[in-house]
Amino acid sequence: MSANRPPKGQTRATLGATMPFVPGPTVMALVAHAQLRLHLSQSTLGVRFGVSRRTIQRWQAGGGRPSIEQLRDLARDVYPRDPDLAARIAAETGATLESLGVIAPPPRPPEPVAPPTPPVRTFAPHAVVDAVVCAGADALQIPPDPMRRALRASLERARELGLTTDEILAALAPPPSAPRTKKNTTPAR
Repeated sequence: MSANRPPKGQTRATLGATMPFVPGPTVMALVAHAQLRLHLSQSTLGVRFGVSRRTIQRWQAGGGRPSIEQLRDLARDVYPRDPDLAARIAAETGATLESLGVIAPPPRPPEPVAPPTPPVRTFAPHAVVDAVVCAGADALQIPPDPMRRALRASLERARELGLTTDEILAALAPPPSAPRTKKNTTPAR
């Protein structure tokens, strides 16, 4: 196993807690891309990293690499010009743009809204049901007992069919009335 490759089952992001992290061999290609995107000479890049121009030349020739902190600073610097490149550099250090404070983490999903609580009943359910039965019986001009039996049988069947109260009410609503046309009341000649 290469010292630059994470062990099987781990990512570069999880290595920081288990072993020292070493940037991979492709990191210098990313540094070269960043140097071009930022229009930096080797000397200016060395100043940004706090090293000499000769150290930059040695790194580019394969003799060493920048530290993790230097690469993270480079990711922050290159982000305004090339966010994708900045993300790739950050990933080489086992970090993300969010963890470096370059971009804000995505917002948390909103907390689920609790369903509204049912209204508090001020009457016992049997008294309310009796009022409903009596309203139906009055509408049909029949005694409440036959109405109670008819409603119970109808509601049991609706429950067996999986109907909700709203569905029942919608189905029982009268159809919308057609617009009335004005009748001609003038006598024919």
